[in-house]
Amino acid sequence: MRKDGKNLERLVQMVERSLSPSSRVEHDVQMPILTSIRGATAQCDIVIWEGVLPRQIVTIIEVQDRLSQVKINDFRGWLKKKEQVGAQRLICVSRKGFSGSIKEEAALHGGSVVLVVLKDLDVDSIPMNFVSFILQYRHFEIVRINEIRPGVSKSELLRLNIREDFLSRKEFSLMDEVWSLDGKSTISLFQLCRDGIDNAGEPSSGIVRLEFSLENDPPIFSFFKGFFIRSGLIVDFLYTNQLYSVPMSVLAYEQNEHGALAWIMKGQLDTPHGCIRVQFPIRKGADGEFLMRDSEVSMEGLDGAKMEIIEAGSRI
Repeated sequence: MRKDGKNLERLVQMVERSLSPSSRVEHDVQMPILTSIRGATAQCDIVIWEGVLPRQIVTIIEVQDRLSQVKINDFRGWLKKKEQVGAQRLICVSRKGFSGSIKEEAALHGGSVVLVVLKDLDVDSIPMNFVSFILQYRHFEIVRINEIRPGVSKSELLRLNIREDFLSRKEFSLMDEVWSLDGKSTISLFQLCRDGIDNAGEPSSGIVRLEFSLENDPPIFSFFKGFFIRSGLIVDFLYTNQLYSVPMSVLAYEQNEHGALAWIMKGQLDTPHGCIRVQFPIRKGADGEFLMRDSEVSMEGLDGAKMEIIEAGSRI
C-alpha cells in the first residue's frame, strides 16, 4: 500500500508540473518546522515553490491513496502542518473524495486550502472530443542469424591509422551499438534488423536479407574508437514480430468547484515477454489543444523493447 501511495504521489507531482511549468515541484520533501528550536522537520508529500523571494508562494500537497475518504483528523493534521512549515497553500488529493464536514472546513480557509479528487472515468464520463491513446508494444526477436558479412573501407582505416586495432577487435554482439546510419548516433545490429522490417505494421515472421554496400548513399558506418567509418554489411536472419496493444484509461484531476484541471492517461500492457506501465498527465492549453509535458514509463523483462503511444483519435 505504501508503494502504491508513493506511485500516486509521483503521478500528482507530474500533474502539478504540467499545471505550473514555471514552478519548482518536488516530491517527498522534509520541510523545517518554523517554531522548532532543535531543527525538527515535517515530511510533505509534494511541495511547490512559485515565484521568487520575497513574494514566493509555497504550497504543500498531501496525497491519500486509501479505500476510504479522508478522515477529518487527517485533514486537520494537514492544516496544522501547513502552519508549521509556513506554507501559504495546502492542496489535499484523494482518490475517494472528501466528506461534507471537510469541504465545509476547507471553504472557511478560502483559496488557501484546495481539495482535489482523482477520479477514474468510464467511457460515458470522458469529455466529448477528448483525445484517446493506445499503448502499443512490438516484440521483435531474431530467431537465427543465417549469414552476417560486415565490410569496411580499408583506405579509411589507413587514413585514421586504426587498421591493426580494427582488424584485431573482439566480436560484437547483437546489442552492441557499433553501427550508424547517419554518422552521428549509434545503434545495434538488433535495432538495425528490427527497424528494417518494423514498418510492415502487422505481426509477421520470416527470413529477411539486409544489404548495405560501401557504395550505398547514404552509407552505413561502423563506430570504432570514436570514429564513424564508412562500411558495408550483409545480414540474413530469421525473425518473429508480434504486436501487443491496449487502450489507455483516463483519470480526471478534479478540483472542488472548478472541475477537471487535468487528465491522467494510464496504461498497463502485460505480455508473455514482460510488462509495460505508462502514465502521463494531459491538460488543455490556451487554444483548447491538449498538452503533455511529462511521463513515467516502467518496463519489466523487456530489454531492447520498442514501445509506442499512438493517438487513437478523439471521442466524438
